[in-house]
Amino acid sequence: MVIRKIFKSGIVEYLNIPDDYISDFESLNIEYHDNDGSSGDMIYNHYFEVPHDTNEEFLEAMGWSKGQLINDIPVHVFEDDCHE
Repeated sequence: MVIRKIFKSGIVEYLNIPDDYISDFESLNIEYHDNDGSSGDMIYNHYFEVPHDTNEEFLEAMGWSKGQLINDIPVHVFEDDCHE
């Protein structure tokens, strides 16, 4: 039996993407946006829109819909990936 370790990025971990769907998620053309409030002085969190070409099976597994905003992603989620 071969055991392989699956690398999970900070965003995959935070969103709790099931192992079977990590490659589906990572293949999406997602544009992450900063929520920098009204002043623009500080980034409070991040968000993205679920792409319209997202696989239906993946959407169902995640409970998402096409065009849905996934928001309130903490800043540290992306900072952790930068330090690995």
